[in-house]
Amino acid sequence: MNDGLISIQKIWLKEIWEITGTSKKYPLKLQVKQNKIYNIRPNSNFKYDKECVFKNETDFLKALLKTIKLEKGEKVAQKWKEEFYNNYEKYYHKNIIF
Repeated sequence: MNDGLISIQKIWLKEIWEITGTSKKYPLKLQVKQNKIYNIRPNSNFKYDKECVFKNETDFLKALLKTIKLEKGEKVAQKWKEEFYNNYEKYYHKNIIF
């Protein structure tokens, strides 16, 4: 901010899978407080033009599914996956498989 004007020096327009990464405990980098997941956290690779951890959206979705399995169990994860498939197809009018 300079003389009341805001200037943006650098902006990143990225897909979520391009800015997320993994952690030691989870397939996704997460914000965890008192053993409860609050947010998916970005990694800093994209700021430095380094290679993304996930090569595409399906790699990200696989990691998300694994994270749900770890936290909520297989049954909840499969239900989420089915709902995701249905909603993706309704919205994009095409299928996605991961």
